[in-house]
Amino acid sequence: MYQEIIESGVEYLPRLIDGLQASAAFFRQGSETKGIEQFTKAFDGLEWIAAVINGLPQLSKGQVLPTDVFESIRRTLAELEEAWSVQDFVTIGDLTEYELVTHLQGLLEWFDGQAKLLGLGPTQ
Repeated sequence: MYQEIIESGVEYLPRLIDGLQASAAFFRQGSETKGIEQFTKAFDGLEWIAAVINGLPQLSKGQVLPTDVFESIRRTLAELEEAWSVQDFVTIGDLTEYELVTHLQGLLEWFDGQAKLLGLGPTQ
């Protein structure tokens, strides 16, 4: 299960990051409708990330986990949920662009490192 999560993360995180960056750009440009559309496409991915960072510690079998990155993602997701509830699209764009994407890039680096340790072949 751990290996499958690592493989999924290496494959999926780059696409999620790209989609979130596009969403943030739309919000920054004032294209709220396009930003909302792009952001809602990322919901499943964000739910997957939340599940991974909550469940991975039980599956890690002693692997060193990026708990600081996990906590940063949790905190940013909570802030995004609050901003979403009041439709504060400027805050959503800023949190996505300047915090969430950065944290997800850190998570991707960790996934890439784990994939190499597990011998899963070339990573991005």
